[in-house]
Amino acid sequence: MDDYTTPMLFLLIVIVAPLFEELLFRGPLAFFKETKRFKIALYVSILLFGAVHISNFEITPMALVLSPFLVAPQLVLGTFAGFIRIKFGLIWSIALHACHNFILFLPLALIKLLELPIE
Repeated sequence: MDDYTTPMLFLLIVIVAPLFEELLFRGPLAFFKETKRFKIALYVSILLFGAVHISNFEITPMALVLSPFLVAPQLVLGTFAGFIRIKFGLIWSIALHACHNFILFLPLALIKLLELPIE
């Protein structure tokens, strides 16, 4: 993270990631909306979204054991974003994801802007 400026981190975390991830994980749900396999597609979308986010952590045997807990926030976000995607549309699931990431970005931005030491 030290290699990126705060505006670049904002762009990547709050704009690019939600746009890309929602298109990838929630975009295809529209194809299953009126089928018997919608629930399966939704659950697969949620689990894949969580699985991708395990890469946010150093992959160790302990991290893999704890992965359901480590990615629980992403699983919850995936559940809500899937619901929002189907009920209100893709733009709103992107907005929800962006707001979620922005809230998580704020402490990081403050640390970088105030040049607080992290140990």
